[in-house]
Amino acid sequence: MTSIKSIDRNFWINPPWGNGREKYRLGLKPIEKNKWFEVKITESLKTHKKNLFAKR
Repeated sequence: MTSIKSIDRNFWINPPWGNGREKYRLGLKPIEKNKWFEVKITESLKTHKKNLFAKR
């Protein structure tokens, strides 16, 4: 029977996203804040989103 520790060790040594070459290769990179959205959001949408946070 394979132990959980050996599975975890193998996973981190050769993760499926890294092909065993890089330590972390998730395909993620920071996005410039001004490139998050193509157009400005409307005031009504902005208010709606703020209300969602306030009512959590």
